Amino acid sequence: MKPDNVFIKNLRSGESFAVYPIIQTTGVLLQNFDPGAIPASFTAVKGVGQDGQTLQDVAMDPRFITIEAAIIGNQNNTIDDIKKQIDHIINPKDEILIRTLKNGEYREIDGYPDGTVQYSTDYKTSNDVLLSFKIEFQCFDPYFRDKNGDSIKIETWIPKFKLFTFKAGGIKMGVQGPKQIEIINDGDIDTPIEFLFYGPALNPKIILNGDKFIKINKQIVTGDLLYIYSDYENIKVEIQNGGVVTESGYGYIDIDSDFFLLEQGKNIISYSTEGDNIPQTVFIKYKNRYFVI
Repeated sequence: MKPDNVFIKNLRSGESFAVYPIIQTTGVLLQNFDPGAIPASFTAVKGVGQDGQTLQDVAMDPRFITIEAAIIGNQNNTIDDIKKQIDHIINPKDEILIRTLKNGEYREIDGYPDGTVQYSTDYKTSNDVLLSFKIEFQCFDPYFRDKNGDSIKIETWIPKFKLFTFKAGGIKMGVQGPKQIEIINDGDIDTPIEFLFYGPALNPKIILNGDKFIKINKQIVTGDLLYIYSDYENIKVEIQNGGVVTESGYGYIDIDSDFFLLEQGKNIISYSTEGDNIPQTVFIKYKNRYFVI
């Protein structure tokens, strides 16, 4: 089944165009969208005299996506004008965002054009009113992901106010909130996580299921943000202020840290800090990843 639409954007220039499966007066008509399959590579060893082999690892290879469409022109928008725009956007040296909409759900994937746009030379599909073309993409990260993802706030303080009394405790402006949260990963594969600690915090630590953890041996002062991204291929640890990176956090990573992913199914994520430092806010962000749209 074709998507309801496909949005294509050059991530360098920001230019984009969309294709639809319904004929329009002018624009680009989607004829076929092939999301491809993800090939798997197996690493196995064979012992002396062993029947068969012993599987050691399974790695997923890049995905190839093919989009077939047709430019439909009229007096206001000629085929040449639209073709020029598409050629400018589909640059094999640039990373391209491919976003699909199907049954009300958006999915995204990034890829590189596997060459320039292939245009038809058959007069039936290459004439004054119609020009068919094909674009092939190689997606090195082969998973589709949610468009917006989820952003979850762990409450570090729960608002509470009591009038002053002579009883023990006096005025209470707030109480400490829960330090853990349950997250369900409904995707087909484990997925990277973003953590945002708004200071103050001393040696903050994120724990997954009471076992794996990421710890940063650093004092985060009020006004600063500790940003952690757990992707194996693109790990980030940054100290930010006002949206600007002020310091790299790599040198503060605890030696026993494990930059874990959000596992499929139920996950319990908790955090801790040392001393009396309690972060203003802790956010967790992630995007589920899927085999298909």
